[in-house]
Amino acid sequence: MSANMTRARDNGRGVSRRDFLGRLMTGIGASALASYTAESTASAAAVPAPAARLAAAAPAGGKKPYAGVTVRVVCDENALINLIGSGSPRLKKFLDDTGMTLTPVTIPYDSLLEKIMIDLTSKTGEYDIVSPDGAWAGQIMASGGVEPLDKFYTELKSDRDYDFNDLIPSALSFCSLKGVPYGLPYWTHSNAWMVYRQDVLEAAKLEPPKTLEDLVAVAKAIQGSKGPDGKVFKYGTAGAGMRGDYIVMEWMQRMLSACETNNGVGQTVLWDEKWKPTFNDANGIAMAEYYRDLLNRYGPPGASGMTWGEVRPLLFAGEVAIIGMAWDGWVLRFTDPKNTPYVGKFTWAPCPVKAGCTRGGVLGERPLYLNANSKNKQAALAVMKWATSKDGDLAMTESVSPGVVRASTIQNPIYQRKYPMMSRRLEAYKNVTPEPLIPEWAEVKEHLGLALSQILSKEKGAKEALDIASAQTEKIFQKSGYYK
Repeated sequence: MSANMTRARDNGRGVSRRDFLGRLMTGIGASALASYTAESTASAAAVPAPAARLAAAAPAGGKKPYAGVTVRVVCDENALINLIGSGSPRLKKFLDDTGMTLTPVTIPYDSLLEKIMIDLTSKTGEYDIVSPDGAWAGQIMASGGVEPLDKFYTELKSDRDYDFNDLIPSALSFCSLKGVPYGLPYWTHSNAWMVYRQDVLEAAKLEPPKTLEDLVAVAKAIQGSKGPDGKVFKYGTAGAGMRGDYIVMEWMQRMLSACETNNGVGQTVLWDEKWKPTFNDANGIAMAEYYRDLLNRYGPPGASGMTWGEVRPLLFAGEVAIIGMAWDGWVLRFTDPKNTPYVGKFTWAPCPVKAGCTRGGVLGERPLYLNANSKNKQAALAVMKWATSKDGDLAMTESVSPGVVRASTIQNPIYQRKYPMMSRRLEAYKNVTPEPLIPEWAEVKEHLGLALSQILSKEKGAKEALDIASAQTEKIFQKSGYYK
């Protein structure tokens, strides 16, 4: 299993296929369920659509404008559950009003990018809406296979009910490339968080850490101490160190929390404006060494092989009392008494930062893009508009995820009651940044992941390892024609 696949299953949204089908039956009825079952196992080629003005028609005069139309949405099952499997009355009403059938096409995470790119580049139009991992956004928007949405954006910005300005600005990061809009934000998550046991810090008379230096001091104080229940904390903290996505995201969170790589709006500086890598500068080296020392001194043994799926149980079992990086997609797991006896004792807060710097973190998302070769563009746009509308965003809250994209939803009492630990979400999202929106990022990340893994295991020094990754990145950029 790849690191990316494990990450997809580790983000706090995992729902079994049985539960997924049950929620579909509850939410949109047997006819839609039959469509889901068939479309999950078979696919039909679609004819490319002629060019049309991209504006989402609204139901009028009691008519069903998309009666008999089937809109196919491709995504991995975890993200899809929020869009179609919510069991929301709002979803059922939308389908009743429009007359359309909304068909999820679920593809395992490891195969999702390949399947999407084959459809987009071959221009078959098999899927009407594609919802990939935001880490692939640059590659997908640059493919020529997704429709520019300039006219659609103009319509949305003039629609008072839609309220485009209510969308969280950072969530729109995955939706445009070189100033051209291609998508709408859907289901966000960020690692701009830390999680700690409030009862433990209070009993030890420790203040919640605000800086990276504070986190080290708290980890040192907790390690080997007894909690309020008399249990000894084996370790001061924990974090994922497995090569690939895990350690890159842990390091990037620290990088974005340091002033040399955060300009106040969450912009990362992994390379300069001329594409020369800068992640091996003094700050990049310092943050790699910081994470290495934090885990080697206060973390569990074998940290270099740990995933987030192995970090969370340490908190659940009371073996650690604080972690400095957490994805907010995990939040419901901390409220489930089946996972931990410490429900109600965990606090989520924006992650510690380097002294004197602003908050930071990496933003993830499942944006929605319109296939340029869809034959159902108007219906597909209606789905995209509904899913990201105020009602659609609130419907996600009522189902299984805190990963909404609107400020009004976070401020809504329904959201506040269900996710009280996410009360500071708007604050945390002010300075988050997406992973780089370039097609080469996945390849660059492999080299970064190797370097950071070697640093954590002390196989190589930080400067040596990051210099090698920098040289490899330059070769990748040279091959792609970035250097003129």
